[in-house]
Amino acid sequence: MVKHITDIKAASETKPAYLYARFSSQGQRDGHSIERQLTYGRTHADQHGWAVVEEMTDEAKSAFKGANREDGAALVDC
Repeated sequence: MVKHITDIKAASETKPAYLYARFSSQGQRDGHSIERQLTYGRTHADQHGWAVVEEMTDEAKSAFKGANREDGAALVDC
């Protein structure tokens, strides 16, 4: 799943930030992994004065197995 947040004006005034959050398996779906990762990313961007222009998420896409690089994954579709 990909969620876009585009703020072109803010990005032109400061450095743009692109957030990517994912978890590896269906068993991790019940947790708060995605929201926790995005919250950390937003906080980090805010602390550095960066504008978050896009948030990408992948659920149950293993980076170890390369699923985060296959067709349909957020990093491939961007």
